[in-house]
Amino acid sequence: MSVTPSTPELLAHRARQIKFADTKEVLSNLLKEAMIQDDFDNADAAIKRLASLFGPNRNFELVPRSAWEADVPPIEYLCEPLDLSPGRPPKLVGMGGAGKSWALQSMAMTVSLGLPLWDKFPTRSGPVVHLDYEMGQNQTMRRYRTLAAGLDVPWHEAHPLIDMASLPRVYLNSTGAYDALCRVCEGRVLCIIDSLRRTLPGEDENNSAITQYVDEVTRASTATGTTIVLAHHASTKGDKTAANKDSRGFGRGTSALLDASGSELQFMGDVGEPITVHHARGGEGGKRHSDFRLVLAPASSHLGAGLRVRYDGIADVQSASSKFDVLVARVKHVIRSKPNCGTVMLRAAVGGKASDVDKAVAHLVEIGEVVDHTRPHPNGSTVHNYTVDLRQKDE
Repeated sequence: MSVTPSTPELLAHRARQIKFADTKEVLSNLLKEAMIQDDFDNADAAIKRLASLFGPNRNFELVPRSAWEADVPPIEYLCEPLDLSPGRPPKLVGMGGAGKSWALQSMAMTVSLGLPLWDKFPTRSGPVVHLDYEMGQNQTMRRYRTLAAGLDVPWHEAHPLIDMASLPRVYLNSTGAYDALCRVCEGRVLCIIDSLRRTLPGEDENNSAITQYVDEVTRASTATGTTIVLAHHASTKGDKTAANKDSRGFGRGTSALLDASGSELQFMGDVGEPITVHHARGGEGGKRHSDFRLVLAPASSHLGAGLRVRYDGIADVQSASSKFDVLVARVKHVIRSKPNCGTVMLRAAVGGKASDVDKAVAHLVEIGEVVDHTRPHPNGSTVHNYTVDLRQKDE
């Protein structure tokens, strides 16, 4: 039987496959290939990985001593001001219609073209992949073409470094998901996944066990050096779950999702309004940017009608009035997403000083945008429950 010679490139490729593989079938086939070609180093690596993942006496994989002695590699930021980097996946969190999908696709396009993110933040540039579990190919393509026109970039120049899988049949809880994610991310600087909930069919998002799948995203990101950014929906429940204890955890599901993730950008605002972005949590570098706003600005050009996701610039204004305006927007968003929330829940969900939150809600009540439903408590105090006045016309 003739055996194909093992070139250095083939050996390196097989080593990467073994490193990423997470199923018995794939690892067994790689082991057979290595043995046939007398590739004993990779055969040994495949045996060790099989034993580690599927052996009867699985052990903790300790970090080798050489890693302790070596310098820790610097963080390879995708966008340093927003603390976006490989490792724990960053999240863009917001209600439906808050603009997070437009912002994510704008991120994909500007990173692939080497342009500043949202006309503001410098980024690392390079190939991008978009895993679309939400809209489907046609709608996603229409949005990319609209964004390209908004950037005044001809379509044939805008898309070559962006790949997309539309409504994939591979989910994060599918067998072999880690291996598939590593393969699709390899050689790319950014992967966007829209949305986290749609990647986990059948899973209970309120069960902390769901974070095992986010951990696999972290492992794939670390192995490939790709920043993997997740879109995640904000909670619409007016309840007292742990995920709603403060402004960093207003995303749907268990609060453990917050712990498993990296940098979290919280998108707030009604449809048609400027988007208030609250950087609720830092990522690998522990950095947090001050609150800022984005606008989805029409930007027609000779290429046709376009749209541009643009930084509004008010975040750098540190006046007390601008800070109060941001707080008011945050309070209104929380009340809208958690109707009939009480004072304690509202303070916890917004975060910050309780007195500042009270002033903001009092302002909203005074101008008629929020209704305060009061009732007496048996202990003699007054109970407050807040709702957004639905008669108010959205701005």
